[in-house]
Amino acid sequence: MNEINILSNMEKNEHVIGYYDMLKSQTNFYFVYEFCNGGTLQNMLDKEKRLDEKKALKIFKQLLVSFKLLYKYSVMHRDLKPDNILFKDGVVKLGDFGFCKNIEKTKMTKTMLGSPIYMAPEILKGEVYSSKADIWSMGVVLFEMIYGYCPFESSSIPKLLQILEETDVIFPNNV
Repeated sequence: MNEINILSNMEKNEHVIGYYDMLKSQTNFYFVYEFCNGGTLQNMLDKEKRLDEKKALKIFKQLLVSFKLLYKYSVMHRDLKPDNILFKDGVVKLGDFGFCKNIEKTKMTKTMLGSPIYMAPEILKGEVYSSKADIWSMGVVLFEMIYGYCPFESSSIPKLLQILEETDVIFPNNV
């Protein structure tokens, strides 16, 4: 319900998935969203492996527009990843607001939500964090678009934290 409340109260934006309605039966809720016919960024990366810089920056610029709206309404997305970046007729649509939270720009939160390889280090450590954690996630997504893999990866959170603390980002020269 938090997702619907936030999406219903934000102004419409061409880069945020449109929410239309909620239908309710005795046992279920059904959310009606804008149809995105172009799949997800993850689908694109699975097919193309990595994107050329011009295409990646075009997508990133549209993503920034969506986050500008979230910032205006003091909303943290908290689950930015390629699976949640959709396309409709070639236009980026930020989707899946299931973990979003309305939070004042100067406030902090502590709930660990999202996909670990896209999470900011402070979230992984269980520390308080602000909307700036979404900026970390945007950087990871941009890196993945250009280089074809996440800058920091591990199958466990403790190992991922160790990698984050002990390893610098490596930017390959062959792109």
